[in-house]
Amino acid sequence: MKPGTVHPMKTRRKTITFVLILVALALIAGGIIWASANGSFGSKASPSGASATPDPTQGRSAAAALQKLTTDPAVLLPPDQKTSVDTAVAVPPGSTIDVNPATWAPANATSGIIEMTLRSPGLPDADFLVTMHEVDGHWFVVGTLPVGAAQ
Repeated sequence: MKPGTVHPMKTRRKTITFVLILVALALIAGGIIWASANGSFGSKASPSGASATPDPTQGRSAAAALQKLTTDPAVLLPPDQKTSVDTAVAVPPGSTIDVNPATWAPANATSGIIEMTLRSPGLPDADFLVTMHEVDGHWFVVGTLPVGAAQ
């Protein structure tokens, strides 16, 4: 390779990272708009927005729903995001995830954040904070934020 030439793998990683960030921003914006329009943010929470008594099953339920990312990621997208997010790019085929329900941090009675590690073939592992929101017993991913060292 010529001096000053960028290795194709680094370009691919940067492109994938950029796409994941765009997906995360789209999910966050769409999820907030969608949840606000449905009037469900804070609907069962205390006046401060935090849940009065965290439900210990909420983290397990959110983690179980998040496992669908590897089999049917579209079911986790809010309805207004289904056509704007390329799930095959966000979660490449053959990917696996690790989610620990103990990392669940409720924002209120219907939403919170959980930690997840995405393992995709040919790519380094990627850690994310995933914002999830529950509506009528169905979980949606409304945002992701990559954490850890930049790849």
